[in-house]
Amino acid sequence: VEGCEQVLKFYLYYLGLHSQTHLRPTLIDNHHYSAKFRGEVKCAAEKLQYRLTVKQIDAKYGTDSKAHKLEEVTLICIAEIIYHDNVIGICDNLGARFVSEGNLSVI
Repeated sequence: VEGCEQVLKFYLYYLGLHSQTHLRPTLIDNHHYSAKFRGEVKCAAEKLQYRLTVKQIDAKYGTDSKAHKLEEVTLICIAEIIYHDNVIGICDNLGARFVSEGNLSVI
């Protein structure tokens, strides 16, 4: 599961969210994900692959200024773990959310 989360973080970096300095990561409210495994990875120098499928991207932009600034983005994904050309694990509804500093609520 940790590997799947790392692949999702890499994808967020690939999308350029690291350059949006006004966005901060936050929890997704009422969000549940599942992880199912049907095989194990042996402790050996072999190839382990991940496949990330984006199920949903929600982006909200502000309308206050001339330039529409990204205010919030939420991604929901499926991550598959592939070992010896077989899918041995699936993390469904893996999610990440970034919110503009001005829209962060106090928990």
